Amino acid sequence: MYFSGASKFILKLFKYFLFLFIVLINNIFGQNKISPTYAFPDSFYYLKNIVIQGNRSTKSFVITRELTIFTNSLITHQDLNYNSERIYSLGIFTKVELLIEQTNSDSLLPTADLHINVVERLNYLVYPIFGFRDKETDKLFYGVGFAHINFREQKENLFFEVVRGYDPTIFIFHNIPYLNSDDNIFGNYKIASSDLYNRSKKFEGDSIKFKTNLFNATIGKRFSVYTRSSILFGWKQIKLNYNIPDLLSSTDFNDKVFTTIIEFNYDSRNLIEYPSSGSFQKYQLHQYYNLDVSTNYFRYLIDSRFYKQILGDNILTAKIFINVAQNKFIPIYDHQYFGYQDRLQGHYFNVLEGENLSSFATELHYPIIKPKYFYFADIPFEEFRDIRFATYLSFFANTSAAWWGKDKISKTFFYTGYGAGLHFLLPYSLVVRTEYGFGNRGLTKGNFYWDIGAAF
Repeated sequence: MYFSGASKFILKLFKYFLFLFIVLINNIFGQNKISPTYAFPDSFYYLKNIVIQGNRSTKSFVITRELTIFTNSLITHQDLNYNSERIYSLGIFTKVELLIEQTNSDSLLPTADLHINVVERLNYLVYPIFGFRDKETDKLFYGVGFAHINFREQKENLFFEVVRGYDPTIFIFHNIPYLNSDDNIFGNYKIASSDLYNRSKKFEGDSIKFKTNLFNATIGKRFSVYTRSSILFGWKQIKLNYNIPDLLSSTDFNDKVFTTIIEFNYDSRNLIEYPSSGSFQKYQLHQYYNLDVSTNYFRYLIDSRFYKQILGDNILTAKIFINVAQNKFIPIYDHQYFGYQDRLQGHYFNVLEGENLSSFATELHYPIIKPKYFYFADIPFEEFRDIRFATYLSFFANTSAAWWGKDKISKTFFYTGYGAGLHFLLPYSLVVRTEYGFGNRGLTKGNFYWDIGAAF
């Protein structure tokens, strides 16, 4: 089997990470383990009161608005597990524990209080930025960033980053989940300025760069625990460093584009970073308008994901993804890719480019170590004493394609991938995957690789 230099490096990292994993397991099981167990009978008590503890810098309504159980409703083990994961998915707690306490009641029905005990994460952090863009060692970038994940005690996210090296960027993002909590209005804004290198394989040229400035603002409404819709208004300026025809819309090689994105979102997943139940549906309509040349085109996006427990604790997942544009000419900066941010399992080091994308994927997750909390009393900082950890064995299959507007999808080549790997669920909602994937070329011509975050 042939391995490239990058593949050999990844294989070494995989072996090293596997060794650390074995050492960690040997040490962890000697610690004080904490896992949710329920001593009370299922579907017996009715909920009387909700009591929240440990939220020293988080307002209580941030937690209660995620709940799908309410006072006077029947308390089930399944509901407690589901709501515990949803609260953890807020991304601001290291531990979430739901406990039941029987109460005295004049009612003929047995009642109990729900105690929600949380341990908060470190809310703000100054962090170094270092890496290789597109995982290519000649594309080094570095910088510094600041993040606040619970600004104003309302789960507001505030990020500021300065990146130098490859694709230098200055970036500000502020997400406000509660612009008007009474009407469930949310919003965010993003400001960025960057010099981006060309990634297109159709118009190759390492010296081609795009000076990009953008401002986006989003406002939306949350209709229920699961559903929301929003509209984004944006302005983007893209200036080419060389006067090369057929790359941008404007004749002066300086596009000024107004963007509108209408989105509908349904999200019933229990655990956002690695779901085991529920579904996620996202539908978007994009409109791009260049004032200088009066060009206008649309893009349509569907992202549909499903998660279901089968045969015990095994998790079957599926994803359908479609991203298509309606226009005869799409500027180079709106080309779509598999192989950069979104990589194909089984074709991990391949890059697919086009004006349109589609993909179907499925995975089967088998729990090796089910999600558990481990408590390390010797750690001096409370935000790091409670460690959540899990491990899954995963099997996957997918098929994906990229094509240009003039191509017929019936004649488009679909890249099919298969494989298996280990998925590690780490503290602070971090997911690390180590996998072996192979594609149309056969089992013996696959690759070992590692990645951050679930595939979907």
